Amino acid sequence: FVTPSFAPDDLDCVLDYLKQYDNNQATFESYRREIERLIQWAWLVKKKSLLDLKRQDMEDYIQFCLDPPKSW
Repeated sequence: FVTPSFAPDDLDCVLDYLKQYDNNQATFESYRREIERLIQWAWLVKKKSLLDLKRQDMEDYIQFCLDPPKSW
């Protein structure tokens, strides 16, 4: 796996978002876990930055989560 060129921008946005939940460990961990899954899907399946995802991508992601490949 080669880290995409847009990775630093995605990670900066994610960290900024997660900072607001520093005081609630359970929420922070839950959101971090879900965001990590979304990042992996976006980067590995769609080959896109989080910042470039559109509505159809999110619908595709939801379908993916409902029936993920066994390798995931």
